[in-house]
Amino acid sequence: MSNTKKDEIREEVYRWALDLYKEGHEYESIILLLSTWNFAYFRFILTSFNLKNFKRDLANLEKEDFVFFNKKSFKDIRLDDKKTVERIMRIYNTISNSGIKQVGATKVMHLLKPDVFVMWDNGIIKHYSKTYKNDKIIGKIDKTAEGYINFMRLMQNLYMDGKFHSLDTKFTIPRAIDLYNLKWQSGNNKKPNKVKCPKCGKQNPSRGNYCPKCGTKLQK
Repeated sequence: MSNTKKDEIREEVYRWALDLYKEGHEYESIILLLSTWNFAYFRFILTSFNLKNFKRDLANLEKEDFVFFNKKSFKDIRLDDKKTVERIMRIYNTISNSGIKQVGATKVMHLLKPDVFVMWDNGIIKHYSKTYKNDKIIGKIDKTAEGYINFMRLMQNLYMDGKFHSLDTKFTIPRAIDLYNLKWQSGNNKKPNKVKCPKCGKQNPSRGNYCPKCGTKLQK
């Protein structure tokens, strides 16, 4: 399957997930997005994923923290405000610790607040952490909650400075930035390095963390 076709399918699934959420099927939309966009990892935890606890934790977050971001947008959230940062970190940590982990957490956050939160994946984290590793103003970009705050702050700064060229205006700003980041990666990783799965032997793109065939964590 060509990369173009894969992108088309991902975009269609993204729209389905948004529509499900808008229609009130919150958990179905989350499972759909995670099981297709984070397939290599998420399909292997479904048997042990505690949906009851996840629903409870998410309900508490929506009541206490997500509600804070109602009618707010990516452009106007104050990432220098202590209470705003604390809310984002609490959301990120709670969802990450549910078993979904850090990459999946940003997808859930974006699905619930598509006008506010930017998604990331391992390739995006690696690129920006390397590019801005010596930037003392931005701070360290990694998979910690603080690292995600730094990433969001960087995305906001780059957007305000006009560094994201030709963003697709039919999407929310966070989604358009995500597509920009993914497009940049595909243009700069046409021949990705391969990592052999230590269990089943499948050759996998180096930007992934788990083997999509057997779910084993890849060694890099």
